[in-house]
Amino acid sequence: MTVGEPGVAPVAVRADAGTRPTDLLAALWERHHGTNAERVAVLESAALALLDGALPHELRDDALLAAHKLAGSLGTFGFDEGTRIARSAEELLNETNPDPRELSELVVGLIDVVGAEPVAATDPLEPALDPAGDADGSCAGDVLFVNTSNGLDESHINLPAPTAPSFMAMDKHKGTVVWTDNSPGTNILHGQW
Repeated sequence: MTVGEPGVAPVAVRADAGTRPTDLLAALWERHHGTNAERVAVLESAALALLDGALPHELRDDALLAAHKLAGSLGTFGFDEGTRIARSAEELLNETNPDPRELSELVVGLIDVVGAEPVAATDPLEPALDPAGDADGSCAGDVLFVNTSNGLDESHINLPAPTAPSFMAMDKHKGTVVWTDNSPGTNILHGQW
């Protein structure tokens, strides 16, 4: 399976019989950690600009995009709190006069999240991947069903990956892809969640 995002070279993630999906997720986090740290740095720059009294329009747009992407990706790696914080930052930056201190506090929270190890203390995949069968509803036998959240970009107009799958199934023991489905293809209204 090859995983990536526009503008970032894809990375091949391979699993053998002994590879746990949580190990694959950790490898993906390692690959994309720098990108997420850069997104937090953009938000930090926006917070500093607000504290100085002026947030340039271009920096606001960059910060909104960074917050949106963090909100959409951090939960994948088990950082549900990071998703919540990033959504709050995005909402705040959409306000006419965002509170600079509130944005600064949110950035500090994101710095803590992005500096943490993925799926370490709380392993979000373990309940779904428990071989004993204690599935959380996203597994059927040995198959883990995954929604990829494919959708429109931040402009809410462009679909960067129209042929990317919206839904896929993986072998929960090997982490290998069993099948994918890219419905509804180019007919996505906003995103597939």
